[in-house]
Amino acid sequence: MAQRVRVDLVDDVDGSPAEESVNFALDGVNYVIDLSA
Repeated sequence: MAQRVRVDLVDDVDGSPAEESVNFALDGVNYVIDLSA
């Protein structure tokens, strides 16, 4: 049996879908932030 997992990223303020992931680094540490319009 197979299992399918779906992850939907949503804005925690208004519940809209997160539309873009932005990668950035600060002080040598890599981060990803999910943004909505």
